[in-house]
Order: sequence, then C-alpha cells, then structure tokens
Amino acid sequence: RELRLHKLLLCRCEYFSSMLGGEFKEGKQASVDLEVASSSSADATADVIEYLYTREISLDGSSVMEILAAADQLQITKLVKACEDFLKRHLGEANVCTVIRVADELSLDAALQTAAVSYLQKHAATVLAREEIVQLPRAALLALLDEDHIDVDEEIVYQGVVRWGEAHKGDGTVAEAIKDMLPLIRFS
Repeated sequence: RELRLHKLLLCRCEYFSSMLGGEFKEGKQASVDLEVASSSSADATADVIEYLYTREISLDGSSVMEILAAADQLQITKLVKACEDFLKRHLGEANVCTVIRVADELSLDAALQTAAVSYLQKHAATVLAREEIVQLPRAALLALLDEDHIDVDEEIVYQGVVRWGEAHKGDGTVAEAIKDMLPLIRFS
C-alpha cells in the first residue's frame, strides 16, 4: 500500500526523524518502504501515520491491539499510552489474556500489566473456560495456577491447562507442554 506523505510532518515522530533526518539511506530517498509491525496491519499502520497529521485516532476493541503494535514500532509514546489507557478501561474475559501477552512482549506500562493480572485473578474461572486462555504466556499461567487467592473448580482449571497445552505443544505432547503446571492444580 502506498502513502504519499510529507517528511516534515513525519519527523514529528522520533522514529521518522531519525530515519529521514539522519545519515540513513532513507533520508536521501524519494520514497521509503515501511515494515508493518508483526502484530499490526497495513490499515492500522496507516491510521497511526494519519495520527501524526491529525493527532486524532479512533480506538475500539477490534483495532486497538494493531494500532498499539504500530504505535510501539514507530515509537509514538503518546499514542501507546492512549492505547494502554483504553485497554485498562476495556479489560474483559475475551481480551485479558491477549493484553497480558502483548503487555509482556512490548514491555508496556506496569499499571496495565497489574490491572490485567488482577482482572485475570478475579475472573479466573470464566477466563480458564474460554478459548482465549491459549493467548496467555506460560509464565502468567503458571503464576495464576500458583496463586492462593483464586477459587476455581479444579476441573475447569485442568481443562483450561489442557487447552493451553494443546495450543503450545509444538512437536511435543500436551503432557510435556503442561508438566510443570499439573502439580499446581489443586485436585481435592
């Protein structure tokens, strides 16, 4: 997808300022190819670039993660913060595991990570029963299982752990993927 943009306006952003104003080859070229962040899309990246022009963007549950990934890649701190704030206000059973994963991958604000983990602990029974549990990083699932404050039926915990293991077994087995989790399930 091709966008025609002004270097002067792009240089409002440190990422483009370094790229276009420094000694990099892109600064001397008439056009520049921009790699789309792995967790983003061309449309979200275009929205983030438009944000540099307008300082306005519309965030919603279906686009915020892609916009966040693009804003993080382009080092637009103010927009990253706006996405973090949006996610804190809109944590839910359907997105909490993804929020924890992305917050960890992008080293996002500790307050977002804390809010997401707290939400996960309070809603562990419903989150463990959902397909989205597979988005949770191993360390976060282990921490949840090791938590004494959660009160969840062990059958729900076991099924969630097995579902997670199915998604993360790779070339191995489910048993290998979850072997360190099984001792943490409190069977009665």
